[in-house]
Amino acid sequence: MVSTGKIEPFDNSSENWTCYKERLDQYFIVNEVDDGKQVPALLSLIGSKTYGTLRDLCSPDLPKDKTYAALCKLLSEHYNPEPLLIAERFRFWKRNQRPDETVSQFNVSLRKLAEHCKFGGNLNDSLRDRFVCGLKTESIQKRLLSEKDLTYEKAIELATAMECAQKDVKELHGATQSLNKLTLRKKQIAKTQPQALKSESPCYRCNRTNHKPDQCRFKDATCNKCGRKGHISPACNQQQRPSQQQKKQKGRAKLHQVEEEEIDIDSLFKLDEHDTGTNREPIWLQPIVNGRKVRMELDTGSGVSIIPMEMKDTLFPNDTVHESDLKLKTYSNETLLPEGYIKCKVNIHGQEKDLKLYVMRKGKVPLFGREWLYALKLDWTEIWNLNLDRVAQLKNKYKDVFDRDLGKVKNFKAKLKLKPESTPKFVKARSVPFAMKPQIEEELDRLVKDGVLEKVDTSEWATPIVPVPKKEGIRICGDFKVTINPLLEVDQHPLPKIEDIFASLGKGK
Repeated sequence: MVSTGKIEPFDNSSENWTCYKERLDQYFIVNEVDDGKQVPALLSLIGSKTYGTLRDLCSPDLPKDKTYAALCKLLSEHYNPEPLLIAERFRFWKRNQRPDETVSQFNVSLRKLAEHCKFGGNLNDSLRDRFVCGLKTESIQKRLLSEKDLTYEKAIELATAMECAQKDVKELHGATQSLNKLTLRKKQIAKTQPQALKSESPCYRCNRTNHKPDQCRFKDATCNKCGRKGHISPACNQQQRPSQQQKKQKGRAKLHQVEEEEIDIDSLFKLDEHDTGTNREPIWLQPIVNGRKVRMELDTGSGVSIIPMEMKDTLFPNDTVHESDLKLKTYSNETLLPEGYIKCKVNIHGQEKDLKLYVMRKGKVPLFGREWLYALKLDWTEIWNLNLDRVAQLKNKYKDVFDRDLGKVKNFKAKLKLKPESTPKFVKARSVPFAMKPQIEEELDRLVKDGVLEKVDTSEWATPIVPVPKKEGIRICGDFKVTINPLLEVDQHPLPKIEDIFASLGKGK
C-alpha cells in the first residue's frame, strides 16, 4: 500500500514536538492507521535519535509496551516542558516591534508568545493592547489610539493598510526625485601629457615621491651636510624649491589637460525589446548612418547615442573607433566606459549632421539618444500616427473585445435556489421624479430591445427599480434586497482571516 504524504524523523533543533505530533496525527488519519498500529508507526517514524531518548524515558519498560498517548506524553514532557506562566507573560508584555519587522511579522510573533500565557477569553484584548503599544511607527500608533471601540482585527487591518500606504508614498517620492537626472562634472586629468609628467615630482625636502613638500615630515628637520633647515641630506644636492624646469613642465601640463564629462542616463539597453505592453512599446527610428539604414530605438533617457561593438563591426567594419574620455552612469549609478566613438554622417527627414556614435562592448540594440535629438528634429506627428496604427491593428484583431454590443455568457445557465416554504413577493413600483420618467422609459425600451429584460403582463414576483443618474444617461438597477435576496439559499465560501494565514506561516522559511 502506498502511503499519502511523508513524515521525516523528528528533529528537536528545527521543530518542536507539539507541531510534529499535530502533523503525525494528520498523517495517521489520511493513511487510515488504526489505534493498534499507531505505536509501531510512531516508533518507526520518529528516527533513531528520538527513539533512543524515548527508550531511556520508558526504562526499564520498552516503548512498544506503552500506549500511543503515554508515549506522546513522555516526549512532550521531555521536549516541551510546560513553561512558567509569569515568564511567558513577561516576554509577551515586553515585546515591541523591531526596526526591521513589518506589522504582519510583529503580529505573528505576538500570537506565538501568547500561546502559553493562558489569557483565555481576554486573548484578543491582550493581543490588541500589546500590538498597539508595541508599534514602532508613531503615526500608526496615533491613528489606532484615536479609533473608538477598536478591536484586535480592526487594529491589524488599519496598521497593515497604513504601513503599505507609507511604503508606496516613499517609493513614489524616491522615484520622482531620481528620475531623468542629468549631471555634468568636470574632472582635471593629464591624459595627453608625457608619462614622465604624469608621475609626481620628487619632494625637494627628502627626495621621495609619495607626498607633497608641504606634507613632508622633514620640513622642520636640519640637514647634516649643509646645516640648513627644511630638508635632509639625501635631498641636499637638489634645489630647496621646485626648479624652473619643473615649473615649465607644470605649465605645459596644464595646456594638455582635458575635460571629462560624466553623464547620468536613465537606461542603456532594455532587457526585452519585444515588450508586448502597448504603453511600453519601443519607438523605432531608421536614420541613414554613414550611408547605411540603421534601426535604432528612441531613448530620451540616454544622454548619447550608442551602438553595441558587435553591431558596429557588422555595419561599419572600416570605421575607426576614436578614444573618448566620456563616462556613462546608469539609473542605478553604475559607471560604464565606452570603447570610444565613430564619426558619423547622420541623415533623417532630410536633415544631415556630423555626429558621434559611441561604441559599447556589450549591448543589444542601438539607441538614438538626446545628443542626436538636439541636432536632428524628429517628426513627432509621424511617430504618433505609428502608435495610432498599432492601436487600430489591435482593435481590428480583437473585434469581439472592443465590440460595444452586449456580450453573453455561453454554455451556462444560472439557477436560483430558494429556501423551503418561500413564497413569491410582489412590491409595487416606487414613484420617480417626473423629469426622469422619459429617460427611464427610454432605458427600459433599450434593455428590452437588447434582450436584457423581457416584457410580461403578469407575474407573482415584482421588484422595484432604482434609477441611478449617470453622465451617459440613466442606469437601472433592481432592489432585490426587499424581494428575492432574503429567500435565497446562498453558497457559503468562508475566507480565512489574514492573521490566521500569517500564523500558519510563522515558521516558514
